[in-house]
Amino acid sequence: MLRGVEAIAHRPILRLAQRRVPLYASTENLTTRVHRRDDGIRPYIELEPTDHPLAIEQREGIPAARVAEILAHFMHHEGQQ
Repeated sequence: MLRGVEAIAHRPILRLAQRRVPLYASTENLTTRVHRRDDGIRPYIELEPTDHPLAIEQREGIPAARVAEILAHFMHHEGQQ
């Protein structure tokens, strides 16, 4: 169990998303919780449980057809560079 300063350092940080995520309706200003992790591991970003499609997919999982759609989008854009 963490105590004192260590516990405070590991609390999630409340933030607003500042970036647009391709293939999703406006993602700017979605409320997030940033969970910092040790050893240089990227933080875990948790979206506030809303009815936004990105939040729903994070919470409930992404259907295989949606994964295929996302993959096709990025594969197409990668080929254009």
